Amino acid sequence: MGNIIFTPALYQKYNEQNRIYEGNLVEKLGNCGFNWSIPVGLLLTCLAWDLMYILYTAIAFVLFYIVRILGRWMNPTYREFMNVLDRAHRTPNIATMEELRNYDFQFKYWPVSYNSIRRGELYEPPFSNERANLIVAYNAVRSKIVTAQGDMIDTLFFDRRRVLHSRTGKTLVICVEGNASFAENGLNQTAIANGYSVLSYNRPGFVESTGLPYQINEVDAAEGVYDFARQSFKFNANKILIYGWSIGGYAAAHLASHYQNVKGLMLDGTFDELLEVALQVAPWYMSKLVRVTIGHHFNLNVVAELLGYDGPLRIFRRTNDQIMALPGITVSENRANVLLTVHLRQKYPLLFDNQISTEAFRAWLNQRHVKTGGQLITILNKPIIIPIKYNNMTDLEKSTLLIKIAEKTLVDFDADHNDYLPNQFFLRPWAPAP
Repeated sequence: MGNIIFTPALYQKYNEQNRIYEGNLVEKLGNCGFNWSIPVGLLLTCLAWDLMYILYTAIAFVLFYIVRILGRWMNPTYREFMNVLDRAHRTPNIATMEELRNYDFQFKYWPVSYNSIRRGELYEPPFSNERANLIVAYNAVRSKIVTAQGDMIDTLFFDRRRVLHSRTGKTLVICVEGNASFAENGLNQTAIANGYSVLSYNRPGFVESTGLPYQINEVDAAEGVYDFARQSFKFNANKILIYGWSIGGYAAAHLASHYQNVKGLMLDGTFDELLEVALQVAPWYMSKLVRVTIGHHFNLNVVAELLGYDGPLRIFRRTNDQIMALPGITVSENRANVLLTVHLRQKYPLLFDNQISTEAFRAWLNQRHVKTGGQLITILNKPIIIPIKYNNMTDLEKSTLLIKIAEKTLVDFDADHNDYLPNQFFLRPWAPAP
C-alpha cells in the first residue's frame, strides 16, 4: 500500500449510488482532534499565559494525527483507495488512471496528467458534489496539468465525439471562466447542454487550482489547457472554439490571437480593458493605487489581444450587465461596445471613412437588439456580400453593410452579469465567407 502517513482526504467513490465516503469512528476522532488541537491550544495558552500549553498542543496535534492514520488504515475502503492511488503514481497509464477516476479526493494528491511546455490560492468552494454529478452524468474526466510556472490546474473534460447523430460533439469548447464561475458549475453549462465536447478548468487560485490570478499565470494556464487539448485529446485547432466569460475573456482572446486556426472566439460579458472597468467603480482617491496595482499585476487588455485576431468572432452583450456598465446605465455604455468597435474598425476601416457610417453605427450600438434564437439563426444564415474594394459604394451603402456585419457579430440578450448564457444563443462565431 502507498504512503499511509501523508494521505489525501477522500470525498467519495463514484458508483450508481454516488456514495459519500464516511470514515470510521477512529478516523473521525482523529480528524476532529487534528483540526481543533491548534486553535484550542492557542486559546488555552493565551488564557493561562503559560508557554507549556504550546508543548501540550504539539503533542496533542501529533497524537490526533496518528489516530487519523490508524483510522484510515483500519478502513478497507480507504486502503483500497490508497492502493489505487499508489498504482496510478507508480505506473501512470490509461488503466490505472481510469481506476483512479472512480474516486473524488484532495486535488493536491492527484497525479499529473500533463506538463505545459510554456510558461498561492484564493478560496475553495465545496464543489465536490457538483463535480461528482458531472462526472457521473457525463462521464467527465478530471485531470491535473502543470504550467511552466508550477501552477497545478484542475480540469474537467467532457468528450462527446462518440455521441451518435451529434452535430456539435466533434467540436471542442475550451471554457475560460470568470471570477464567479468554476469548472464545476460555471458558464460551461451552456456548451455542455448544446452537446459540444467541453474542456473546462479552474483558473489559478480558484477552487483547487494553485497559484495566483496574475496576468502571466492566467496566460500560462490557458496555453497549458490548449496544449492539453491538442496533445492529449487530439483535437485539431480548427475544431476548437474558445469561450471566455467576464475576466476570462482576456485569456480567451489571448489564445485566439496566438492560435489563428481555431474555429472561433466567443466573448461574453467581457470588458475591453480591466483598468477602465476598475476605474469606473473605484473611488477617485484610489485611482492612482488602482492604476499601479493593475498595471503591474493585472494588465488584462482584451482589446490588445483582439487586435491580433482575424478569425470568426461572437460578442455577447448582456443588456442588464451591472459590471460592464454601471447599474442604471443603458447599453450605450457597455464595455462590449468598445470590443465590437475596435474589431470592426480594424477589419473594415474603409466602412468608417465617412460621417454617415460612423453616426449610423454609433446609433445602432446605443440601442438594444434582443432577438429570439430563431431570429438570430436567420440573421446568421442570411448571406451578405462584402466587396474587395469600396470605391463604388455610397456612404449610405457603407453604413448599411457595416450594420449588417455588426448584427452578425453582436448578440444582445436580457441578463445580468452572472446569469447563464441561454442555450439558444450559443451560436457559432461569424466571419465573412472567403
